[in-house]
Amino acid sequence: MSLKTYTDFEQIDRDLQILKLEQKIDFEKMKMNVQDVKESFSPINVVSGIFGNIIKKALILKTVNKLIGK
Repeated sequence: MSLKTYTDFEQIDRDLQILKLEQKIDFEKMKMNVQDVKESFSPINVVSGIFGNIIKKALILKTVNKLIGK
């Protein structure tokens, strides 16, 4: 990482303002990610995911049984 050379305080203030905005953006992204995780672990999503997997496996077993003639 190279050090940036500033010639006046306006450049420093500008870069600090940019860094503060980037920090706010990153914080908002983090909040959105936390909300996504909460939603993915909601009871409805967990139950629907479990039942969806059970139904998929049942359909696969049914298809395999048809193919092998049982």
